[in-house]
Amino acid sequence: MHHHLHPGGVTRIIDSQVKSLSQDHPNIRLRVVCGQTDDPYRYKEQGVEVIVHEELNYLFDEHPSPAKINTAIARLNDFLKELLDEDEIIHFHNLNLGKNPLVTYSLYRLAEEGRLVLNHAHDFAEDRPANMAFLEYILRDGLHMEPSMVMYPRNLENYHFAVINSGDQQRLLNQGIDEGHIALLPNPVSVPNTQSLPDKTSCKKKITATFSLDPQTKIVTYPVRVIRRKNIGELILLSELFRSSAVFLVTLAPKNPLELEHYNQWKTFCQENHLNNVLFEAGEKIDFPRLVKGSDLCITTSIREGFGMTYMEPWLYHTPVVGRKIDYITRDFLQTGMVFPGLYNQIIIPGRDSDFKDLPVQDQMYEILKISHDTKRQEELFRINPALHQLLETVDPQTIEDNIHRIVQYYSLETYGKKLVETYRRLSQSVG
Repeated sequence: MHHHLHPGGVTRIIDSQVKSLSQDHPNIRLRVVCGQTDDPYRYKEQGVEVIVHEELNYLFDEHPSPAKINTAIARLNDFLKELLDEDEIIHFHNLNLGKNPLVTYSLYRLAEEGRLVLNHAHDFAEDRPANMAFLEYILRDGLHMEPSMVMYPRNLENYHFAVINSGDQQRLLNQGIDEGHIALLPNPVSVPNTQSLPDKTSCKKKITATFSLDPQTKIVTYPVRVIRRKNIGELILLSELFRSSAVFLVTLAPKNPLELEHYNQWKTFCQENHLNNVLFEAGEKIDFPRLVKGSDLCITTSIREGFGMTYMEPWLYHTPVVGRKIDYITRDFLQTGMVFPGLYNQIIIPGRDSDFKDLPVQDQMYEILKISHDTKRQEELFRINPALHQLLETVDPQTIEDNIHRIVQYYSLETYGKKLVETYRRLSQSVG
């Protein structure tokens, strides 16, 4: 279950779950239920029915009256009780995100009645103040329930959670959730068929020809849609520090109008100040697989991630990943035995004693311009951030092969399916 099946991260995971379960575990009866979809026959080939019920969609009324709340909950309860068998597991994605607090409440009540609920948390309302305020308004003011009790039931054996990284697992432990009620379910990584692509040298030639680049220059690609948390200013800083040896590419502009405004601010800054060592929207001219495979390195400067696919996917194209380390993300990958030679913890700015990521945008722009015109300041930045010396160094081919092996071993769709079924089994057995 989810609020919708529109394009995005959660829908991709639902796609993976449907594919894995229908392919490798045909004995499991599976249905997909959502509030809205453009394609009700999305899973027809897998023999999986999609059921649409509007009460599961986002709740757009920010201040529903008590009468509206009660009516919506009654309709939800009638629908769910008619839909579900008593021993059926309700696997809901992002139930606590605050997109529809009435659904959060209804599933909690069903769990109180003994129904099996798996709350698959990809994101958290606590990280989005507006969402959290909406949950509190509906649950506390409208339904007179303590939000944490509804969102994090601690006394129900039949209400479990799935999380995508160990950092989120710790969040739930901090909420008082029993460790046995939390499944660590890292997202599956789709292993591409790289044999169908030209070799790495040919892909790089395509990039250098398309953008008229010096063939001797290293190509460093940030394979993301540039939203604010991707920390694009830091990439621009690095592009100036490594101007003599590398060129930096970013793949796509954001779609969200608010994010686009921030993105255009940085593009304009680069144009007005002739900072031309970052090529924007490279993904519009070369498709993602060729761009990643043809790059010498992929980079991330992101300050917050859910699962951290950017740290994983490029390795499968034999392209190492370098950049900013996010401990709560990378520690899970490191525990599998993966190696990241080119990660740094922070970039301290000379004279400021603060990490670049923590500076306001205008201060970031000011520092980039100062550093780009001052060789001594560049040398000082490298001195106090010694990890940057290794950032663009060539990675040993054996390290690349070993990392690919670890990804396939721990994050393949087959492995994911097994973990998912074990999660269901544990939930079923929790109530005897």
